Amino acid sequence: MSDLETSESFSPESSDVYCLPILTLAAMSRLARRRSELSELARFLEVRVRPGDRNPWGLAASDGSHPAGVTLNNAAVLLPEWFRQELVPITFHFEPIESMPWGDPELHYADLAHETEVFVGAALDWKVAMDQPGSSLHVVEIVSYRGSKATVRDHTQTGFPEFVIPIARFERAMWMASGGFLIYRKVDA
Repeated sequence: MSDLETSESFSPESSDVYCLPILTLAAMSRLARRRSELSELARFLEVRVRPGDRNPWGLAASDGSHPAGVTLNNAAVLLPEWFRQELVPITFHFEPIESMPWGDPELHYADLAHETEVFVGAALDWKVAMDQPGSSLHVVEIVSYRGSKATVRDHTQTGFPEFVIPIARFERAMWMASGGFLIYRKVDA
């Protein structure tokens, strides 16, 4: 079993609505060597599925005022609570791109990357990042971010593929999504 496999299954077509819980499970596995069930975390984060999507866990459906997936605002409030309740020694912080120190996401990432017990994700518009038409909010792990490119890992796809994205497009994708960095840090238990 890989870091993120669980005993539960979900439809790959709709796995994008679970991207934040899946990324969180990856951070938990790496930083705290802990596992949890995707269904439990999805319920706790109030993930919403699209009408018509397979819904084995009975999650609420998205609608005009509640988008599919989980909002960053909910994640910023609920993830720290989840970690406290589950006694997972991790903190979570969402850093919007517009409020990053020095006004430079690459420099901010370089500062974070020097920490040994940190896992950094990015909330972005995946279609913009992949230079495709349309819009699709998504979260991915940042593997590297320097020079002229960013490399990200998508934990929702089989094999967790890495994608290399030109930095200008990567940053535009974060701006278009009102996104930024998802920062998970290990803390002393």
